[in-house]
Amino acid sequence: MAHQANLIRPDDATQPIVAPLVIGITSHRNIPAHEIAPIRQRVRDLFVRLRIEFPHLPLVLLSALAEGGDQWLAEEALAANMRLIAALPMTRAEYARDFVDAAALARFDSLCSAAEVIEVPDVADHAPSVQSDSPSRTAHCSPPRGQSRTARTFSW
Repeated sequence: MAHQANLIRPDDATQPIVAPLVIGITSHRNIPAHEIAPIRQRVRDLFVRLRIEFPHLPLVLLSALAEGGDQWLAEEALAANMRLIAALPMTRAEYARDFVDAAALARFDSLCSAAEVIEVPDVADHAPSVQSDSPSRTAHCSPPRGQSRTARTFSW
């Protein structure tokens, strides 16, 4: 099934439809406390700069809303009146079980309520077999390793 991009028509109907500037982020869970405020400030500064440099483009943040930096940057995007798209690596209910910290889970739920949530299907269940001219060139997907349930490993 083909997906259409969500394009935005400016207030003036004589202007062309505008595609958003999508900013994809990924971060870490264990950011030292003394680094959080400076990181958040740099992100706020970046969003301001992007609004100045691209005044006619809607800004969109794309995030998996993982605990830590992903959530903090999503909060900054919402504070900057940006659209938030949460691309979750599994169903929202299953992903919520990944949060052991009650505050992070509450933040996740709040951010999901403010976001356009997309639940990405489990890659292991939907991994394509990519063939080439060489029989040894097939893409395989392996289950997640380590602590993160969102990780997926592809080998080529």
